[in-house]
Amino acid sequence: PNYFTDLELYKRHATLRDFAETGAAAAVAARLMESRTATFLYDQLFVKHASNAYARNASTPWHADGSYWAVRGKQIASVAIALDDHDAPNSLAFAPGSHLHEGDLAPVQFATGERYEAARDLPAAAAPTNAAQFELCAGDALVFDARCVHGGPGCFGRSLVLRFVGDDVV
Repeated sequence: PNYFTDLELYKRHATLRDFAETGAAAAVAARLMESRTATFLYDQLFVKHASNAYARNASTPWHADGSYWAVRGKQIASVAIALDDHDAPNSLAFAPGSHLHEGDLAPVQFATGERYEAARDLPAAAAPTNAAQFELCAGDALVFDARCVHGGPGCFGRSLVLRFVGDDVV
C-alpha cells in the first residue's frame, strides 16, 4: 500500500506485549466477544497521514480481517486504537451487519486490491452503500468483529490494532 504498516511489534517491544496481553483492550474484547477469555493474536501498526500525497491518494481495499488468518470461530476481534485525532470522513469506513455474512471472503493484496491466487474462487468484499465512519481522538478505540467488512480512502494518521481470539476459536 501507499502507506506504512508494521506487524508484530510486540515481539520487539515488551511494554507493548504487556499492554496487549494484560491491558484493558483484552478485557473489553473478551466482553464484546462474549468470551471468557481474550487471547492476544498479534498487533499491527498503520500510518496513513493526509500530509503524505501517496497516502492521501491510496485507498484501503474493502476487506474483512479474518479472511487473512488461519483461525476459525466467531469470537475474533480487532481493537483499533487511534494514536492521532481524525474526523469521521478520514476514518476507515465499516459495513454495518457485514459480520453476519455466512461464508468466507477473499483476502486481497493491499497494494493492488487483487485477490490472492489461492482465493480466486471466493467472493471479494464490496464497498457498502451505508458505511459507518467515526470521529476519533488519540486514545479512542474501535472494537470490531474480524468478519466486519471495512476499508476506504480515509487518512486516519496512526493507528495501533490489537487482534484477539476468544474461546470458540481454533
